[in-house]
Amino acid sequence: KFYFFPIGSSIIGVFVCSLVVIAYSNIHEMKERSKLEVAFSKYFSPSVLETVLNDMDAYTPEVGKKTDATVLFCNIQKFTEITEKYPVDNIMSFLSNYFDNMIKEVHRSDGTVLKIFGNMLMAFWNSPIQVPDHPLRAVQAALRMQTKLHILNENWRHNGFPSIDITIGINTGNMIIGNVGSKKRLEYTAIGDQVNLAGRLDELCPI
Repeated sequence: KFYFFPIGSSIIGVFVCSLVVIAYSNIHEMKERSKLEVAFSKYFSPSVLETVLNDMDAYTPEVGKKTDATVLFCNIQKFTEITEKYPVDNIMSFLSNYFDNMIKEVHRSDGTVLKIFGNMLMAFWNSPIQVPDHPLRAVQAALRMQTKLHILNENWRHNGFPSIDITIGINTGNMIIGNVGSKKRLEYTAIGDQVNLAGRLDELCPI
């Protein structure tokens, strides 16, 4: 006796299923990349973001490691007095405009915005992308931030907002930098004496 099995349809079925799985995987990867791009665009400059997205496996969570980097702290002087004189809505609009412009100047130097807390901005250079001239880039960013602030102050005065001054502290040295999270969301953290020193330099600026 001879038995015939309709393997042709089975092979076609497996082939179709494989195509569906591949297509689904590609679509899923594109969606994940899109989510990462939206999330990371707030922290990375376009050039750094593109590098990270093109090699996401290289930036999986890892224990922090010692890195020679430059960190910058920027603070608004006498911010508490401002908050006491203006409505909350005005303060939020004012801060949004301020941070949008300051972050742009950090990104122009390929810096990474680590944190925004209250009226303070913290950024660093040489991670996750290595840049040999990171001290210079941080200083250039600080100078552009001050130049931009003069323009913002003129606009704010014309629109009834107060003029402000900012303090900036910059330091370069060995610090612990590492990513915390998952492939879907990474958050870089910098800790160490050199980071603390940059914060103290910012605090020592005239008030």
